[in-house]
Amino acid sequence: MTIQDKPLLLEVVLEHYGIDVPSSRRKVCCPVHDETRPSAVIDPITGSWKCFACQESGDGYDLIKFKEKVGFADAVRIAQEIFDRSEHDLPEDDGGQPSRGVST
Repeated sequence: MTIQDKPLLLEVVLEHYGIDVPSSRRKVCCPVHDETRPSAVIDPITGSWKCFACQESGDGYDLIKFKEKVGFADAVRIAQEIFDRSEHDLPEDDGGQPSRGVST
């Protein structure tokens, strides 16, 4: 996965953990503590979240690390497993090569 996949990663991970993402895609119940009123916001551009009640924040990988109590390498593996079981498709990987804007 590349950094461009982070918004999709967060969406899929929130779904996996049963966090309802409203159509406005902004306010959600915190994915790390129990609550009935949403105190967290998600940023659909950066694929990050922040809870204003407990002050936890991060991206989809951070959420996996918290929920599963694992390190980053295991979170990446688990994220791939979650994607494999989801109905979402990963965007095509461009090989990580930035465009230089040079044409021939």
